[in-house]
Amino acid sequence: MRNNREISRWLFGFFMGISLFSFSQENFPFIENKGQLPNSVFSKVKTPGGSVYLEKGKFIYSFYNSKQLQERHDLLRNEDWIDAHSFSANFINSNPNSEIILSEKSNYYENFYNTENWAEQVHFYKSVSQKNIYNGIDLEMSFSEENLKYDLIVHPHYSTNKIKIKYSGQEDIYLKNGNLIVKTSVNSVTELSPYSYQIINGKEIEVESNFKLKNDILSFQFPNGYDKSKSLIIDPTLIFSTYSGSTADNFGYTATYDRDGFLYSGSTVFGVGYPITLGAYQINYANNSGGTDIGITKYDTTGTLRIFSTYLGGSKDELPHSMIVNNLNELFIFGTTGSDDYPTTTGCYNENFSGGSGFSPSGLGVSFPNGSDIIVSRISANGGNLLASTYIGGTRNNKFICFRARRLLSLSREVLCILPLS
Repeated sequence: MRNNREISRWLFGFFMGISLFSFSQENFPFIENKGQLPNSVFSKVKTPGGSVYLEKGKFIYSFYNSKQLQERHDLLRNEDWIDAHSFSANFINSNPNSEIILSEKSNYYENFYNTENWAEQVHFYKSVSQKNIYNGIDLEMSFSEENLKYDLIVHPHYSTNKIKIKYSGQEDIYLKNGNLIVKTSVNSVTELSPYSYQIINGKEIEVESNFKLKNDILSFQFPNGYDKSKSLIIDPTLIFSTYSGSTADNFGYTATYDRDGFLYSGSTVFGVGYPITLGAYQINYANNSGGTDIGITKYDTTGTLRIFSTYLGGSKDELPHSMIVNNLNELFIFGTTGSDDYPTTTGCYNENFSGGSGFSPSGLGVSFPNGSDIIVSRISANGGNLLASTYIGGTRNNKFICFRARRLLSLSREVLCILPLS
């Protein structure tokens, strides 16, 4: 179906290069539905270039053209739309009363205020399962080595013959070297040839298995049979490819820690969906060109629990370059902006964007059509207030290139200034 409009010092180094999306995605990829998604969907998982929506007995794959999105962001595409494509995989005659179980809940959560029904404290989970998707057969889904996989567990004395998956909406579907290939107008999905096995006398015994595809309906074959008195696990893996090769929604740029060992990460965020927290200073993605806002997250000393998380930015691109925390646990962010509406505070050093000539630095995924200024911002210890924020720059382009400050900032209620380095 095509739609054309559409953490402690030792962890400090780790956070310098982390993609926040990958961090949360790898650990807790499945988000629950508390009203922010259609009623038929019980969970959603992000994939490269799109998402998979999980319903009882059905997967709905939804993808966008990553290359067109990047071109739009880099001002190389005039159209204000990008291609998108969705298709479904329906487990034929599956049990409509199967039991849905979401396992291993995250400590952190997200809130959704951009829907008719607000959804708060929406958690993420490590795995999901549908018990008795067919009588005597369970479906379990998880992430492994950055790939989405599902297991079909066939309990003793139940038949695999009832497992039939109907694919609809794709451009093409075929078997190649034992793998299932699903082609869309914007990408392809490969379902690797299933690895099937049984546990017999405490040992994992492989069972020869392969796909069978007829009339877009996928089923499983077992040429040498298997021991039907034991459970059988069928284990395919899904691999997603996009034209751009992009697999992340945001990239880590900088990190720091405070005297109590709490951790702070700064990243560039390329769209909505960054995991903001209740009461955060800026809950909405403000960029109107599909570019970057800054994403700021404070973690506990283990790096697993979010304390606060917020967007920070205006309608054009921003980059965070360095961060530091004072004795009051207030966070200072140093960066670059191309926005003339970047959030500043009353009485700051410079409330106005000066900019310069347009440019697009290579390899960063950002562009500054109206030039750039330095920005310095100070966020409260709870992440809910912007205490001070200012532009720094003249009529030519400015960017923050100093990553080391022996002295911090002097901030009053009216003026923000940088003290000389010593």
